[in-house]
Amino acid sequence: MPLFGNLLRGTPRDDLGLRDGRLRPPPSTPNCAHSQVEPANQAHVDPLPGDWDTVVAAVAAHPEVTIVTRTDDWVHAEAQTPTMGFVDDIELQRTDDGVVHVRSASRMGSGDLDKNRKRLDAIRATL
Repeated sequence: MPLFGNLLRGTPRDDLGLRDGRLRPPPSTPNCAHSQVEPANQAHVDPLPGDWDTVVAAVAAHPEVTIVTRTDDWVHAEAQTPTMGFVDDIELQRTDDGVVHVRSASRMGSGDLDKNRKRLDAIRATL
């Protein structure tokens, strides 16, 4: 159980999901990692390697992550930090050409100490 229980969970955004065939843009704050932005953008990460089912399984296997919603081309997962209990929203998108894009962003605060990027790096390392 996190130190502050569920006090720091925050509320899921009501605009999760695909918009015009893409994940929504990152916020202007440095608490998001996103594979559908230009490399010069501070939020940029590469798409996750592998086929859809393998990537979804790797995300689900991460100890901080719980899959909330899964469709044929989109996943919403929650990642809760073990100590403080902050929750980040992770979204995956499978494109027609087989690329798995990712967006991981904090629900609360303006910074994340690079936690979203580091979690995606850990997931990427398992792939």
